[in-house]
Amino acid sequence: MPVVKLLEDFHPDIVTVAFDPEGTGPDTHYKVLQVVSQAIRMYQGPEGGGEEAHSTYQSKLTVWGYRNVWFRFHMVEATVMVPVNDAGLDEMNDAFLTCFSTQKAASFPAPDYDGPFSHWSEVSQRAQRQQLGVVLGEDFFKRHADSKVRESTGYVFLKEMSRETFGKTAAHLRGRIESSSERV
Repeated sequence: MPVVKLLEDFHPDIVTVAFDPEGTGPDTHYKVLQVVSQAIRMYQGPEGGGEEAHSTYQSKLTVWGYRNVWFRFHMVEATVMVPVNDAGLDEMNDAFLTCFSTQKAASFPAPDYDGPFSHWSEVSQRAQRQQLGVVLGEDFFKRHADSKVRESTGYVFLKEMSRETFGKTAAHLRGRIESSSERV
C-alpha cells in the first residue's frame, strides 16, 4: 500500500524498476519488482473507474526496466537507448560515491572487476556505445542532428513496457519462481 500511495500522490508517467532475468540479481530486485507490479495493478483499478483526471494518469503510466550492474540488456532487448557523455558519467560516479558511500567496495564484485558499482556501470555504458558504433557505423553519430547523440560516449539501455506488459511479465516470473521453489 505505501507504493500505491506514492503512485496516487505523484501520478507518474514513468516508473523505473530493476528488471533483471531470474537468478541474476539480488533477491531484493525480484521482491521490489513484484511489489511495484502489484502496486501498479492496484493503482490502475478497473478501466474507466475513478475520477477522470486520475484515469488520464493511469493510461499514461509506462514502466522502464533497467538492468543492475551484473547483467546488461542486449541491444535487441532494449527499447530505449539514452545517450550519455563523459560529463554525465562523471556526475553518475560522483553521485553514487556520495550517496552510497558504503558500497564503494563491492561485496560481490564481478569476475573481472573489483571496485565501485558506478565504475562498472560506466564500463558497461561505454561498451554499449561501442556496440552501437559497430552496428550503426560511426558516421551515424558524427552526423546526427542531435548533439547529445554526437557527443555520446556511453548509452543506457532500458526496456519500456506498458503497465499490462509489465504486469504479465512480473506474473510470469512469479509463476516460474513459485513453481521452482515448490520442487525444492
